[in-house]
This record gives sequence, structure tokens and C-alpha cells, in this order.
Amino acid sequence: MTDKTNELPIHGVPRWHSVQDEAAFLTSIFEASTEYSIVAMEFDGTILAWNEGAHRTYGYAADEMVGKQSSSLLHTQEDLESGRVDAALRTAFQTGKFEGEFQRVTAQVAITLRRDAAGNPIGYVLISKDITEQKAMKEQIRRKSEELEEQYRRIQAANRLKSEFLANMSHELRSPLNSIIGFAQIMHDGKVGPMADQHKEYLGDILTSSNHLLQLINDVLDLAKVESGKMESRPEPVVLKKLAGEVCDGYFTKPIDTRTLSATIARYLDAKDIEGERST
Repeated sequence: MTDKTNELPIHGVPRWHSVQDEAAFLTSIFEASTEYSIVAMEFDGTILAWNEGAHRTYGYAADEMVGKQSSSLLHTQEDLESGRVDAALRTAFQTGKFEGEFQRVTAQVAITLRRDAAGNPIGYVLISKDITEQKAMKEQIRRKSEELEEQYRRIQAANRLKSEFLANMSHELRSPLNSIIGFAQIMHDGKVGPMADQHKEYLGDILTSSNHLLQLINDVLDLAKVESGKMESRPEPVVLKKLAGEVCDGYFTKPIDTRTLSATIARYLDAKDIEGERST
């Protein structure tokens, strides 16, 4: 009975019938690799092996490179003259491996030291992967990040200007407006002497408009508080009929009959009291 033991895989690794079978298997993997460029070379730069990935990366077929060209073709003149290539090979020789990037192609490069069966150094293996898309994506992310940072700075600047404007408006507008309202109220109440009915009516219009303007300013400041989360809500009962009358008094003057208008608004609202918040 023939022993089939050598034909059975151990932990997923097949037993080879011969060294030639194992070599053929490894060669097929080497040649079929397209994502990675794999190049084997002597110490003098003579290229010994060139896979399909190298063909795609550098644009040369194996029959154009193996035994015919030097590895210097894989690098730019600038990298060669600057000593970067020699430094990379020296690192690989001393430590067994070098990792980095060169300018010939946009790729991540790893250079490892080749050894013979006795462990003696005999050359190098250069493995690289094209990272053009990764580089482009990284650059795109960097640019987008810079754009977002710039937009954030602009938003912060706009918020700062808005806050400064609101602060100035709070002081520069409300202070003189309060003075106008105060003096108009004193004159309207006759505390500076008798006042003709027509003049008193005009002062009443001044008071109404001034108070309305003051309310608009306060409303704008309230919106700023809402945005900053500092606005406190204090619900209270609201008589719609009275509210409608106040709105009419604030927005309209004669000859509009504010009582009729407020009654009409209240009728549409069924004159029911609600709960809301009063701004003062």
C-alpha cells in the first residue's frame, strides 16, 4: 500500500513532492502579485526578478529588465544624487530592512536584505505598493480640514461681531431711548406745566412709538439670549383680548379703530385665555 502522508496538508500548508514543486508554487505567487511591486537585485544593482506588479508600477516588462537593467532605473536622478538611495540600501544592509518613500513613483517602499542558504547577504528585495490614491485622499482630507477650520474662524468672528453689536445696541440705543420716554412721560403727565390737548396727543404718540421701539430692541436681545441658551421661560396666564388690544395700540394709531380690530382678533381666537410668556 502506497504511503500518501506526504500528499496531505499540515495546518493548511501542502507537502511538496519536490523542491521544484515548491519553487514553482512560490514563483506563481510572485508573478501573479499585481498590487505589490517585487524586485530582486544583486548588490551591484543588477535586476534578477521582476513581477507583474513591478510592470504595472514602473511600466517595464520583465524581459526588458531582468539581467539587462540596473536598479538605478527605479529611482529619480535627484534621489540618486542626494544619496537617499545609497542611505536606504546601507540601512537595509545594516539592519536587514528599510522602509520609506522615493520620488520615482508615489509608493511605500520596503527594502530587505537577501541571504543565501548559509545566511550570507547576497542582494536586496525591493517591495513597493502604489499609494497614489491614499496620498490624494490624504491631501483632500487635509484641504477639507483647512477649509472647515477657516469656516470655523469666520463663524467665530461673525459671532464675536454680533455679540459686540448687541452689546453696543443694548447701551447706545436703550439709554437715549429711555431718556426720550422719561421726558415725554413727564411732559405728557403735565409735570412741567399745562399742556394743550393736541400737544398731549402728540406726546402720547411719541410714548407709544418709543415704547414699541424699545420692545423691538429687547426682542432682539432676547433672541441673542435664546441662541446662547440663557433665555429663561416663565409661563403665565395671558388674556388674548387684552393682548390683542396691546398689539393694536403698539402698531396702529388713528384713524384705525383699535377696539374693533382687537375684538375681531379675539373673536377669531374664541377669546380663550392661554398660557404664555410676557416680554417686558
